[in-house]
Amino acid sequence: MAERCRASKRDGSGQCNVAWGLSPEGLCLMHDPLRRHVADAARRAGARTTGAVPPVPFPSNGKWRVVPPHAVPGRRPPKTLEDCVRWASWCAFAAATGLLDGTSVREVNRSLATLKDSFHKRDLVAEVRRLRALVTRYEQERARE
Repeated sequence: MAERCRASKRDGSGQCNVAWGLSPEGLCLMHDPLRRHVADAARRAGARTTGAVPPVPFPSNGKWRVVPPHAVPGRRPPKTLEDCVRWASWCAFAAATGLLDGTSVREVNRSLATLKDSFHKRDLVAEVRRLRALVTRYEQERARE
């Protein structure tokens, strides 16, 4: 079995159990007092990239089927391709940490894929319209020659 962080969870429910990024003392980044500045910087960077999603209390079973609106990235639906990337990153984190159950993660990812395809189709249609207008203009110019 892999070595785990030796620190106790803040709520006293047991051992931390993080198995990656351990210090020689056997502590994860968040529990290692010698790396506190690195952990603080990681928290700040995470808050900037996730839209400063506030923590929400876990339900009794430890997993959400749905999350409250204030807990999703940007606190709003994804509206751009960049939002889809942000949501996909958040969803991967939620899946890996057990915040969301597998069914919810799969459904969110399906919705993000549909939205992403819609953005691409919208952009392609706009490009086709632009190119058709350009061809029409070239044909008109050629007819005048």
